[in-house]
Amino acid sequence: MKEFFLMLFFAKSILLTPGGVDLANEWVEIPLVEPLEAITSGAAIYVDVTKHIGPAASIDKLDATFQAGTVKARLIQKDGQETLLGNRSAYSFEEGKVYLSLDAVDGVPTGKEFLELYVRSAKPLSGVSLVWTNHRN
Repeated sequence: MKEFFLMLFFAKSILLTPGGVDLANEWVEIPLVEPLEAITSGAAIYVDVTKHIGPAASIDKLDATFQAGTVKARLIQKDGQETLLGNRSAYSFEEGKVYLSLDAVDGVPTGKEFLELYVRSAKPLSGVSLVWTNHRN
């Protein structure tokens, strides 16, 4: 029940890269305006891959293009603790856009502030937008 009320009152999505960012096989630091915090362990980063795959992409095409682990992110707390996120065949489709979901295998720790974010992709991606969502069932 607590999780429901947290999502009801504090759920939000934040555009992390308003101008887009280029990703390649080296870690790219994404400057954060404010610390990121998860209100549920299902929090995730969404990568807009629409221009690289097309708005009508099938799941099969997405799986073939973005094998598990192609895109990774590191969330870092003040004490240096890291949470690793990666794509694992989870996608979101909305309003003509296709998003690749970066999730943590054991879930994102809740009640922690993440001060740094780094992202990389084994497949070069140019001008992609990243969105942080602090919740998911």
